[in-house]
Amino acid sequence: MALRRFSLPGIDLALVLGLVGVVLALVDVQRQWTADLRPAVVIDLSLTALPGYTLLSLVRGLAAYVLSLGFALIYGYWAAKHRPSGRVLVPLLDVLQSIPVLGFMPGLVLGLISIFPGSNVGLELAAVLMIFTGQAWNMAFSFYASLTSLPRDQVEAASSFRFSAWMRLRRVELPFATTGLVWNSMMSMAGGWFFLMLAESFTLGARDFRLLGVGSYMSEAMARDDRGAMVAGVVAMILMIVALDQFLWRPLVVWSERFRIEESAGAVAQTSWVLTRLRRSRL
Repeated sequence: MALRRFSLPGIDLALVLGLVGVVLALVDVQRQWTADLRPAVVIDLSLTALPGYTLLSLVRGLAAYVLSLGFALIYGYWAAKHRPSGRVLVPLLDVLQSIPVLGFMPGLVLGLISIFPGSNVGLELAAVLMIFTGQAWNMAFSFYASLTSLPRDQVEAASSFRFSAWMRLRRVELPFATTGLVWNSMMSMAGGWFFLMLAESFTLGARDFRLLGVGSYMSEAMARDDRGAMVAGVVAMILMIVALDQFLWRPLVVWSERFRIEESAGAVAQTSWVLTRLRRSRL
């Protein structure tokens, strides 16, 4: 009876095992971030090394996304709510997204390495910031556009209930912007992957600033003309993107449907097997 009482349903057991796996993976990533800065990096092209490299790249992409989301919310809110600043911030955002990453990459890498000498932290932060430049601008424009196109009836309702700025943001503005933010997040993160190989395989003269990851793996495979490794790297990227879609973006898309204002008669309801199973979990 005791065993039956404390047994977990399959979905809860899978959830616990998944959380344990995430914690162990983050511990491994933390070791890589705080490892000693090496004068030369050896990229292992064996298939056994590829899952670990893919994990490191995934964490960098997700870290850049979290940073991009925070930037988009602050920058978009500032530009939308303070009109004089918005006249400068919106064109500035357009300028920032047009600056090529190679224009500031060497200075960014060398600057962060000087701040964090002797460890990989500076290099890792530089890679995250370079991926950030492929994600943040589109998300900031999306949030700004949502705030400036808020339906008039919602604005009047918030004023009638005398919402504070925080309540207005939480109850009205963020829900209205959620759907656009989710879809633009998907596109922005897809754009960020284009910077992955560049961020992870950067060299400057004789100095090697490469990081272990699927981007540097593919770059090394091309340098050695190892076609088998090239195919393996592409497959790893595809699997990573599919896993992200199923476990992150698809549940978010389905969840964000609750905030839609207009309903199309022929619209097909979105579904997510991950979200459906999570809702059945007792945890």
